[in-house]
Amino acid sequence: MRLSNRPRYYRPRRGCSLRVIVIWLIVPLLIVIGIGIYQNRDALRPMINDVLGEVVSDAGEAVATLQSGPPTPTPDPTDRIQRARLAWNQGTYGEALMIYEDIIALVPNDVDTHYRYTLGLIMEGRVIEAVNAGERTVTANPFSSDAWAIRAMALNRAGRYQESLSSALRALELNEENARARAFLAETYLDLGQVGRAETEVERAMAADPDAFEPYFVRARIYGSRFNWDAMIEDLQTAYERSGGMTYIGLLLAAELLVERADRTFNDPQAGLSLLQEMNETNPNSPIILERLGRYYWTQGDVNQAADYLNRCIAANANAFNCHFWMGRVQTANEDFDLAAESFVRAIELGSINPQHYYWAGVSQQNLGNCVAARQYFDTGYEYAQIDAQAGRCDWVGDFQETMRTSPCGFIDLGLPTPTIETTPETTPDP
Repeated sequence: MRLSNRPRYYRPRRGCSLRVIVIWLIVPLLIVIGIGIYQNRDALRPMINDVLGEVVSDAGEAVATLQSGPPTPTPDPTDRIQRARLAWNQGTYGEALMIYEDIIALVPNDVDTHYRYTLGLIMEGRVIEAVNAGERTVTANPFSSDAWAIRAMALNRAGRYQESLSSALRALELNEENARARAFLAETYLDLGQVGRAETEVERAMAADPDAFEPYFVRARIYGSRFNWDAMIEDLQTAYERSGGMTYIGLLLAAELLVERADRTFNDPQAGLSLLQEMNETNPNSPIILERLGRYYWTQGDVNQAADYLNRCIAANANAFNCHFWMGRVQTANEDFDLAAESFVRAIELGSINPQHYYWAGVSQQNLGNCVAARQYFDTGYEYAQIDAQAGRCDWVGDFQETMRTSPCGFIDLGLPTPTIETTPETTPDP
């Protein structure tokens, strides 16, 4: 037997290991890369800084997220919606509107809430905001007939009559039995001077829903356009009662009651004033009610009482251009011509295109000897006055012509331009 002398733990020799080979291959490559980076360090520095900045930023955000804890849950608006509806049903529309303003962003698809919010803005005289709110009501549900209807009403109050017509017609496409949409359509026809079409649509609205209050309000306006004052008051009273005391209806009713007419059976100016005061007690910060009270006392010659209500109106809503305008009238009566000019200009800056506002802005500049500015306001206001007269609304054309003819600024050649504005302008209504 043959014995081996080879050591027990002897291992045969092998060639170079794979690890060594890899090292010899990678090290030169890393050296080359390092040399390249060093040689191009100026060009690569911004890229490196950006990468490091992103890493640091991501780390910071991660730490902030960990420290902030779980996200705050979205508050449930249900209780506040109920409180707003309760206030609305009680006739305290200002209180309801404040609640709706706080929660409106939390209920993007609640058409009823958006509808009331838009109508509340209309009743506060915040027309531009109401138009925007009307758009959001349609966005909440583009297939809601009521959404398109309230949008039509807001556009009407902004004097955008063609857009209002389109919106009301869209509402009726979605629901031809929608009485309020048909009433808003009729009102826009009336404001465009198409009284016959307005009457037809009002009759159809009443047939669709005999209990709806909106058609009675519009029919009252139609009666007023035909000088049927007794029928106008009767319909306004019906609309006011059925609506639960809607502000915009009560204001027109009060305004009509305050006027004594020889051809009217019922005359009671005190009833009109009492209605305004009751509405003010229910909604003490309503700019449009405060404005009406200010206007009333101005017509009575009580400029101090008028100024008090108008100052409260401006404090409640600094963008209420009608309040600025009537404050200008009060200041003119007090011969505060500088302040009056500022008030009239402010009303126009806030978006008014009421010819009356331009007329008095021109008069105020004329009183101050600013003939160039006066002429600009007269010319612009005259264009709006012509269009209002053509549509059967308030006629200020004669006032502009007479004032410019007799102006101390010497406007001998009136040079009154032919209107270049569309035939259905966004005329600011005088509520």
